[in-house]
Amino acid sequence: MIIKKDSFVFQLFAAGIVFLGISASHLSRKNENISKDQLPSKPLNGEFDFKLRENVILRESDQKDEFIFNQVIDFAVDSQENLYLLDFKMGSSRILKYGREGDFINSVGQTGQGPGEYAFPIRIIFDQKDNLYIVEQNRLICYDARSNFVGTIQLPFVIDLPDGNIWINGQGIIYAVSQDISEEGVLKTLVKYDPGSERVTKILDISSPEVRISGKREGGVVAGIFHAYVPRNFLRPYLQDQFLFATASQYMVKIFNGQGHCLGNIKRSIKPELIHSSEIEAIKRSSKKIRKSADGFFFPKYRPYIKQILADEKGRIYIVRVPSVLSNDAADEMDIFNRDGQYLYRAKIPFLPKIIKNGAFYVLATDHEEKRAIKKMMIINYADF
Repeated sequence: MIIKKDSFVFQLFAAGIVFLGISASHLSRKNENISKDQLPSKPLNGEFDFKLRENVILRESDQKDEFIFNQVIDFAVDSQENLYLLDFKMGSSRILKYGREGDFINSVGQTGQGPGEYAFPIRIIFDQKDNLYIVEQNRLICYDARSNFVGTIQLPFVIDLPDGNIWINGQGIIYAVSQDISEEGVLKTLVKYDPGSERVTKILDISSPEVRISGKREGGVVAGIFHAYVPRNFLRPYLQDQFLFATASQYMVKIFNGQGHCLGNIKRSIKPELIHSSEIEAIKRSSKKIRKSADGFFFPKYRPYIKQILADEKGRIYIVRVPSVLSNDAADEMDIFNRDGQYLYRAKIPFLPKIIKNGAFYVLATDHEEKRAIKKMMIINYADF
């Protein structure tokens, strides 16, 4: 099978559709950060060559409804390696559960406006008890490990698009990137929310110099078109009730504990790459295949650094670099750090992984027949790190 790289963002927007924002403001003072920076330029152990064994867990089929997909925009894996898939279609999205070998188990909830129903899901995540949360822009719909509806959490802020960054700690405290769009511009903020006290605390302001207001529409303002060089934000679960946060415009990953205090930063000394006019034109040409107009594009001065961040159960952090859109290399560069921030390895990876779990990458791929599949890429030499 031929693997095509997927962006693992909300693909409706990655296709070039503009997005609307809703205002929200319930923030308190910023927490103090403790920085323990390291600035390595070269990996301690050189290059690492992943030895991979492919296992297709789930493949699209025309035979059964539960294997016919509209637009797969997210998937997640629980502690038992069951697979949950978010199949998006306006007005009739589905959350489907499959076993570790790809056998269909059940659907979770349904589209609608009633209790336990969802209207516009953008992500699916798990907490540490294997409860499933269906993420919408301003609420979370929770189901237990047996797909029973537990409850709904209404959020006093709007979760960022297109990434839908959110994490829930062991005490049920929610960390998320909120988004506030007005005629003055776009403000994204890392926030902490306690559903019990309904208190929202600002952790970190996130500058978005690449996103400006390109127009107005009924119900909101248009904040520009998502493309390969828009710096994304990444909020990922980490060890012992910790989480990682980064914005792609900086090569820096912050480590936070479950109380929202920064424990340190992982950095790498790396030269910024100016975005050339040929790259801008290539992005606009690609977009014209989908959109009639190339208006609404905004570009930062420098190419973003980070395309994806993952963390495994040993505390190693995997950072996939953003390549040039003009590159003919089928593989992306990946930097691998240990839990102490040491830059261990540089590697090449021919797909964009969504998850690393129990010594395997999980990836959404499209084969030569244009059929979508979830693949588990076992790292045969995982013990060699």
